[in-house]
Amino acid sequence: MTTPAEARARADYLDSIGKNGTASMLRSLSDQVEALTAELNNIASANLKTWDKDYNTAADFMAWAQSRARAAIAKGTA
Repeated sequence: MTTPAEARARADYLDSIGKNGTASMLRSLSDQVEALTAELNNIASANLKTWDKDYNTAADFMAWAQSRARAAIAKGTA
């Protein structure tokens, strides 16, 4: 699997050989992967016990996590 940093390095190489459109697309995809990974890490590390005290029922927490996941999916497919 290629990391976002490796993808950006590859994009720099493509720029250097005149493939600017491909490089731009690769950078954009790399940025999307980074943003989605960050959001998924936020969801994965969320803790019900330290979450918003006014809304810390399991059902509210699950609704929040599902909402964030759906938003991340939508952002990634936009």
